[in-house]
Amino acid sequence: MGKIKSIVSDWNGTLIKDKDEAPILKGLGLAVLKASMNPFHPLRKSPNCRFFHLIETKHELELLYKKRQQDPNSDSVEEMYRIFNENVVKGLPIGFISDFINEYSADYGVQERLDSRIIHTIIIKRHILEKAGIISSGYEYGVTRIMEESMYYREGFRFDFIKGNNLETQDEVAIGFSLDNYEKKHIVLEAEFRKEKFEPGTCAYIGDSIEDIGCMPLAKYPIISFLATDGFKQYAASTLNAFVPETQLDLMDYIEKA
Repeated sequence: MGKIKSIVSDWNGTLIKDKDEAPILKGLGLAVLKASMNPFHPLRKSPNCRFFHLIETKHELELLYKKRQQDPNSDSVEEMYRIFNENVVKGLPIGFISDFINEYSADYGVQERLDSRIIHTIIIKRHILEKAGIISSGYEYGVTRIMEESMYYREGFRFDFIKGNNLETQDEVAIGFSLDNYEKKHIVLEAEFRKEKFEPGTCAYIGDSIEDIGCMPLAKYPIISFLATDGFKQYAASTLNAFVPETQLDLMDYIEKA
């Protein structure tokens, strides 16, 4: 019997193929744009729903994504959220955002992007795990709803905790998505050790990027996501002594025997 008694996983690039929150933000932007073009929709009255304003926002984000593709190491997350919060999210009714998230989460294309290799492994090994959780820099409600709509939750599986960023609100309208967890996931992990009462010495942490490096030394058993780049896999294996599984069977065997 192995020594791994808990597994904490990153979300983007680990449990879902999306590398960041760009797909869900783009979807929300398109939903707002569609509403702004409907003369009978209540959002038509919002200054953030002006057609050309949203088109310009789309252009700004596309330039940012292009820059990131040219330089994968560039940090564009904060800028992406700033543009989106200021130009799209601010002033939206909370109910509009919640309705969009609920519809988005149930979409087949979104569900298809979940990486079954890690989730199935956690489900199969659940009987030996005291805790299984997610720590994400994404929107916590979005992560939760995607999992709730998944076949895994419908079959009875549950993560013990899901921690992500929240939507800041005031008087039933949105101010913007927070970045409380961004580059601070290690602080969240330390807090969960205390709150959920599980030990770092028996914990495996699964991640895919530089943002996860702070968490890996805290957990005794760092594991690299199947979706991570080859460069990060090599770096984490040599620098952090992280385990890099090639197949789901490799991962299952490691959890069982580590």
